[in-house]
Amino acid sequence: MGIKIREATRSDNNALIELFRVKMGNTIQVSLERNEDFFLYQKIQFIKNGKSFVIVNTKTDDIEGCFSIGLKRMSIDGNKKYFQYLSDLRISDRFQGRNLLIKVLKYIKDNHLINPYLPCITLSLSDNQLYHSMSDKSFNPELRKRFDIPSMFKWRTLITNFIPVNCPNKLDRKKYFVRKAAVSDLKDLNVFLDKQRSQNIISEYFNVNNLASEYYTGLDINSFYLAFKNNSIVGVAAIWDQQIFKQTVIRGYSKLFNIIRPMLNVLSPITGYSKLPRPGNQITYDVMSHKVIDKKHFGSVYAIASEMLKEIEKKGKMFLMVGSDKYSPELDEIKKFKSRREVEGILYQLNFSNDDNYFYIDTPFINLEISRI
Repeated sequence: MGIKIREATRSDNNALIELFRVKMGNTIQVSLERNEDFFLYQKIQFIKNGKSFVIVNTKTDDIEGCFSIGLKRMSIDGNKKYFQYLSDLRISDRFQGRNLLIKVLKYIKDNHLINPYLPCITLSLSDNQLYHSMSDKSFNPELRKRFDIPSMFKWRTLITNFIPVNCPNKLDRKKYFVRKAAVSDLKDLNVFLDKQRSQNIISEYFNVNNLASEYYTGLDINSFYLAFKNNSIVGVAAIWDQQIFKQTVIRGYSKLFNIIRPMLNVLSPITGYSKLPRPGNQITYDVMSHKVIDKKHFGSVYAIASEMLKEIEKKGKMFLMVGSDKYSPELDEIKKFKSRREVEGILYQLNFSNDDNYFYIDTPFINLEISRI
C-alpha cells in the first residue's frame, strides 16, 4: 500500500475527527477523541510551532493516519527550555504495523521537522507493543542505519489516575488547609512557583499571570486550588474542564472484562469503583492540571484532590484525572484513593542526532502536564 505524508489542512478536519475514534488499549479499550474542531486542541497542546500531518493512502486518497509536532516549554532547575513533542500518532486499523511508523520517523528526519539538538519526547500507552518493538530495534545499529530512524529511549513511566467521585474518602485531611485561589494570591503564588522550579525536577512551565491567553483556554485564577501549611502555600493545582477540546469514549473490553463487567458494576457501591460503561459511552472527568507540590509536603496533593472531587461531583462528572511520574512520592498520596483506576504510559526520548549517545539529562522524576498530552 502506497502512502504520502503532508501537512494537515482545514479540509482534513472531518477525516481527522473520524480517525481519532480508533480504539486503544487491551483490557479497557478507549478512543481519545477530538471535538468538532480538530485543530482547537493544538492551541493548548503546544506553546508554539504546533503542526499536524496526515498519512494519505495514494490509491484512495483516504487519510489513514496522522501525527503532530510542536514545542512544550519546560522548567529545569528554574530555567526555561523548549522540548519538542511528537504526539497524536493515530493509524487506522487497515494500516497498522511497524513499517508505517518507520516511514513516519524517517519523514520527520528527512524533512527536518525536529531540531536534533533539542530534547524530543513522545508518549505511548504501556501496552502499545508497536512502540516498544520500535524502541528495542532502534538501538540495533544495523537496523537504525538501514531505516535511517532515530533511537528511542524509554525514559519515564507515567501513571494517569482516574479517581471516581464516589471514592471512599475517610482519611484525615486537616493537616492542610485548601481553598480556591484569588487574584490577591498572585504575588505569593508566583513566589512559591519560582522557589519550586529551582528544585531538581523537570516540569512543564506555566505562567499564572497570563491566563487570558489561548494557551490557557478554560482556565482562570479561580480554577486553581491552593494548599496551605502554617499560612504558607505548599501546593497548587488547577481543575480543568476540557470537554470543549476532547473526550474519552469506551470502545470495548477484553473477553474477560466483557464477562465480569456486569458483576463488577453490581458490586461498585461496595467496592467504591465506578461502574464500567457500555461501549459507545463517554467517560466524563475534569483534569488536575498545573500541579506544583513542595517536596516536603507531598500530602497536599491528596488534600487538593479531595476538594476537587467535591466540585466534580456537583458537576455530575465521573472522575478526577490526576497524572504522576511512577516514581514520584505524589503517587503514594494518590494511591490513598483506593478505588482509583490507573493507565500506564511510557515517555520516550527520541534521538534524531548522529550522536548515538545523545540523550537528555535525567532527574529523579518529572512532572509532565497530562492535560496537554
